Amino acid sequence: MRTTRVISRLLETHRVLMLVIFGLTCLATAGTFDYTVAKVDVDNFIAEVGALFLVVGSLQFLFEMRLRRELLSEVASAVIGSERVVASGLIDWLEDSRKVSDEEHWRRSRKLTVGIQYSPKFLDDYHAVVRARCVAGLDTTVLVLKPDGNAASYLRTTRTGQANVAGNVARIRELVKEAGADTQGNVKVVEHDRVLRYSFIETDEYVWIKFFTNSRGRATVPALKVKAGTPMFTFLCNDIQRLMGDEMP
Repeated sequence: MRTTRVISRLLETHRVLMLVIFGLTCLATAGTFDYTVAKVDVDNFIAEVGALFLVVGSLQFLFEMRLRRELLSEVASAVIGSERVVASGLIDWLEDSRKVSDEEHWRRSRKLTVGIQYSPKFLDDYHAVVRARCVAGLDTTVLVLKPDGNAASYLRTTRTGQANVAGNVARIRELVKEAGADTQGNVKVVEHDRVLRYSFIETDEYVWIKFFTNSRGRATVPALKVKAGTPMFTFLCNDIQRLMGDEMP
């Protein structure tokens, strides 16, 4: 059985070479004699069989070379693409950004910065997390749209989203005040006057990015998770810091 497997492996690995060798052998053998049986030229028959195997072997060789080049090209492209994605810092994604959740990490992270337009959903869903951070004396910053700013006016004029900016911002401030009540209160609201390209949840270890649509209407939007110490994380953190620096007095 072992011998059979070895022979089978050799045949599979070197089938092109064996086809060519067999074809050349037949051609060489046919040239050494002249023999006819029942009006059949045996030497010509062997020569034709040899030529057939030689042609088949050559075509198989050309096909495998082309297939190998295409396969290597696809593998190289996939590897390079994956390497670039890994190097960028992208470590996870969710098809639905509403499913982003990491309560335990958000509770203990040294800092937590949340950037939103005007939706109070994060503070509604994770009010207990923000409260626990306040009790622990950890810093939490919430960036939210300025109700009477140019960006809010633009959203109202273009009817983008719900555009109930003032009511939602008031709700956010109320939730923040409740979270910091009777604690060291290390939570603050920073108003910005920008129509954000993305909302975010930033900690020391990673940042979640949630997209906004360019078109009108509702849609399920994805979210990307980017780890610290990578080029994309650095870009996003710098962008967030500039946003805060522009808006903070």
